[in-house]
Amino acid sequence: MPEATLSKERVVDGIVRLRRLTSELGDEERAELDPVITLLEDAAGQTLSQSEVARLLGVSHTTIGRWIKKGEIPVVPTPRGRNEISLGQAVRLLQSVEELTETPREEALARVIHDRRDRANRLDVRTLLPARLLKNARGHRKAELRSLAYHCAVAQRLNKQVISDAKRRLLRWERAGRVHPTWAGEWHRVLAMPEARIARVLCSDSERSRALRQSSPFAGVLSEQERRRLINGLEDL
Repeated sequence: MPEATLSKERVVDGIVRLRRLTSELGDEERAELDPVITLLEDAAGQTLSQSEVARLLGVSHTTIGRWIKKGEIPVVPTPRGRNEISLGQAVRLLQSVEELTETPREEALARVIHDRRDRANRLDVRTLLPARLLKNARGHRKAELRSLAYHCAVAQRLNKQVISDAKRRLLRWERAGRVHPTWAGEWHRVLAMPEARIARVLCSDSERSRALRQSSPFAGVLSEQERRRLINGLEDL
């Protein structure tokens, strides 16, 4: 079938199906399929319109707009001046909604968002970072600790899928010139480490780790609700 006949929704659906498949495969099989997922991600583009996401999820455009207005689904501005939903966000939403196979789509989306809120409420920046660091959470240091808390939360849920996503994201950034070659090389070395060592790098307050986190390929691992929870937790100290 000619590529031109594929709608963006069908491309995104293919990404979701392949991600589901790779989660059940070993490292070698996953490595073989990762370039295919990357190709589909490039074809889908960085963002999807609210209407495209609504069709993918099987809900109304009004429903998507309502959740966006409530701040439950984040949007990003595009060069065309429109607020759209990132590809990664759309894929994660679709995966979560499709797992609720016996639930109507509108209800499933509401449940996914409710579950995200519950998970966010269980995040506490005081359990993620040592008290000695939190005592100095002000000015530029607060921004560093916000990033550190985020990555410590990511470290707690590291798995092969999360790491694979980070590797593909890093490759896309390299092709687009969005990351300095020096730091891209550093991240490639980190992502080749065992999970436990990656987690240590993510949670380190060393100068090297602070610099690495400024170009982190783990963006988007936490939900919008979790990200806001961490920000508010530091502001409330």
